[in-house]
Amino acid sequence: MFSKFKFVVIKNKVCDKWLNLCGAVAQAHLGFIILIKQLSLLQSYAAIIINHERIHCAQQVELLVIFFYLIYVGHYLINLIKYRNHQEAYRNIIFEKESYNYERDFEYLKNRKLFAYWRK
Repeated sequence: MFSKFKFVVIKNKVCDKWLNLCGAVAQAHLGFIILIKQLSLLQSYAAIIINHERIHCAQQVELLVIFFYLIYVGHYLINLIKYRNHQEAYRNIIFEKESYNYERDFEYLKNRKLFAYWRK
C-alpha cells in the first residue's frame, strides 16, 4: 500500500539551516522528504535515511497528518518526563521505533500493516 510513495527531495541553504538547528539529517513533512545536501554524497546511507522517512510518510497518511504530529509531540513530551533525556525521549517515540526498526528493510512498506507502530 505505502510502497508506491513518491517523494520530493528538498535541498537548499534554508533546509540545511533548519535541519542543523534540529540536529537532523532528514525530515518528512506532508509527503516531502528534506535532506541535508551532504547526505547525497553517501548514497548507501541516503537510501536508509530516505526509507526511514518514507515510513514516517506512511504514518502521517494513516493519521491524517495532524494526528501524527499531535501524537508525536505528546509522546515525546511524555518520554522526556520519563527519561529526562532528549535522545532517549526521541528514540522511544512509537513512530521513531518503527522507522528505526525497519529503515534497512527496503521491502517493509510493501507489506506494512496499518497502524503498525502500535504493534510490538
